[in-house]
Amino acid sequence: MKVSGLFYYPVKSCGAIALQQAIVEARGIRHDRHWMIVDPAGKFLTQRTLPAMALIQPQLHRDTLELQAPGCDPCVVPIPQNGAIQEVTVWRFTGSAVDQGDLVAQWLSQFLGLPCRLVAMKDDTVRLLNPDFATSPRDQVGFADGYPLLMLTEASVDDLSQRVGYGIPMNRFRPNVVIEGATAYADDHWHRIQIGSLEFVNAKPCERCTVTTVDQITGVRGSEPLTTLATYRRTAGGILMGQNLIHQATGVIKVGDPVLVLR
Repeated sequence: MKVSGLFYYPVKSCGAIALQQAIVEARGIRHDRHWMIVDPAGKFLTQRTLPAMALIQPQLHRDTLELQAPGCDPCVVPIPQNGAIQEVTVWRFTGSAVDQGDLVAQWLSQFLGLPCRLVAMKDDTVRLLNPDFATSPRDQVGFADGYPLLMLTEASVDDLSQRVGYGIPMNRFRPNVVIEGATAYADDHWHRIQIGSLEFVNAKPCERCTVTTVDQITGVRGSEPLTTLATYRRTAGGILMGQNLIHQATGVIKVGDPVLVLR
């Protein structure tokens, strides 16, 4: 087996950027979910309630984050952007973030049709993982839903596509790491793996939500593939597909790296 794709999502619930190699840092892949769109109270916003967020495409340059969306001029945010410190909330986590300014807030608010702002995670903010699944008291994550990396196999998506009756794009599931060469859902039984030189622990399966039903090209929400997935992947833990990974060290992983199942 080997890695066939690497992705990260600079802004939570917006578009993906493909990588040939990924630098894995304390929070996960560098820049992954480092920025987040929040409402005026600081609560995170996602495609679950705003599917049009799928149309916002980020481009990360050396000194800027550029956002593009249909019908809008690009909006460029300096890196780093110094601003007011704001308290933000992601699920059960509340912590400090840096507001990215009025210009991008106005741009996002106009496109999404409701007041919102862009924030960046402070360098010294530590969001610890759920201790029930963490491998160390130091395990942490950025603004992702809950874990540093998400892994998915090509065969699982192919199997689901056959059941649905048409091809389901990988981007519906927003993985960081895509694996080829495994059988469908083989990752359900992987507890510890090695990608290149780095080891990862499978913390728990990923519970899928309505984001999987949002077309990432059009921003239109439907019912598939979640409806079909629920017919054979529903458990007491939810509708499951893919695995949440916790890295055991920092380093680099690459497209083409071999994937070994350690146990």
